[in-house]
Amino acid sequence: MLELNFSSNLRLLCSYGRSTSDLCRKGRFNRQQFNKYLNGHSMPSLPTLRRICDFFGVDEAEILLDPREFRELVRVRPPRVGYTPDPLQTMAEPLVSVSEGGEAFLSRHEGYYFSYVSFDPKASTIVRALVRLRREGNIWTTKTIDRKLFETYGLPETVKYEGIATESQGNLVCIEREQRPGRSVWCTMLYGSIYDEPSYLAGVTLSTSPEGSKDIECLRLVWEFLGRQIDLRKALGSCGILRRSTAGLPDVVINGIDNTRRAGETVFRPVG
Repeated sequence: MLELNFSSNLRLLCSYGRSTSDLCRKGRFNRQQFNKYLNGHSMPSLPTLRRICDFFGVDEAEILLDPREFRELVRVRPPRVGYTPDPLQTMAEPLVSVSEGGEAFLSRHEGYYFSYVSFDPKASTIVRALVRLRREGNIWTTKTIDRKLFETYGLPETVKYEGIATESQGNLVCIEREQRPGRSVWCTMLYGSIYDEPSYLAGVTLSTSPEGSKDIECLRLVWEFLGRQIDLRKALGSCGILRRSTAGLPDVVINGIDNTRRAGETVFRPVG
């Protein structure tokens, strides 16, 4: 049945071209083998099927549809003969695509968080930033705001990072870039919550130095869930440099941002 669907749908696509020989020449298809596909005598291999679909600008699942359904699809969206997929789109889509289970996971974690990290344990300081995770169109995005880091790190009063989020094996994965000339990059991975509403998420973050040096840093961090609707001004006012001795933070945060290597630890893992 799929062979018949494919050959019928392929003939319809070819009707939008000048001729079969012209299409084979442009798509670099073997003319003799292509005729077998058109006549329903043979099915292409998966790599060839992908090449044919890319050439006409359709998906593999679409070209195997019932011919009546496919005819309606093509009527609404005519084929782009000789279509060349955008390499960036081809590579980026699998990175940000989310499965049905991943969509439920991210929806459960949507909202605002305080992010805690300690860049210099000897100084006994903790950086608290504000993070927002939300769905925008077909992708999940993150936005992180650092404030009041000028005196300690020489950064502007407010530094913003924007990026994308996805799910992997029950973990939250975020990749962000700094929105200023320094343009440092952060890749953060956190253990996901199994509850309907998260509380604290433990993870690690890998980054290039925001100060413009060539350093690469890997640090433990903790996200504290604030809610899906918050007093944004109040939350931003609480961001900045905290003193470990006076911050009054719970043990789950203090222990979760401790970058000490544990006894017997062979890899750097989140504490949580």
